[in-house]
Amino acid sequence: MPLDQKHIAAFQTIVGHKYVLIPGQDDLSHYNHDNRFVQDGAASLVVKPGSTQEVSQVCAYAYAQNLALVPQSGNTGHQQGALAHQGEVVVNIDRMTACRSIDVLNNSAVVEAGMILEELHKLADDHDRLFPVSLAAKGSCRIGGNIATNAGGTGVLAYGNTR
Repeated sequence: MPLDQKHIAAFQTIVGHKYVLIPGQDDLSHYNHDNRFVQDGAASLVVKPGSTQEVSQVCAYAYAQNLALVPQSGNTGHQQGALAHQGEVVVNIDRMTACRSIDVLNNSAVVEAGMILEELHKLADDHDRLFPVSLAAKGSCRIGGNIATNAGGTGVLAYGNTR
């Protein structure tokens, strides 16, 4: 079900016109299918914030207007948890890919949720460190989705799952 134009305009004000994808005007097929193409989604809109401040504003607006949101990361999962099923607004984080800080002494990095797992591996390697979570989708899955789903991968027995 399409959203009222006032909602679309509000989201465009928050994230910019370019980062609000509208059914009928934009191709939403990437955001409306699961990784196995088992089920199609039904997003009324896709909003792509570029910062935590924008995510906060999108969530605050949606809450105030009683709009349902579905968070979406790399959309590589197999449980259909990142699909809008009843016209919800998809909030996709693929613009949020920055590394905010690296602390080599404490073996830690602060990265945005949209960073692709393989990029995090390269970042760790560049600093002579290891980020042990490795998945078949490492070139397209995002660290936010890995954390949200407690992804394990090939090294789960040795290193544990993502948390």
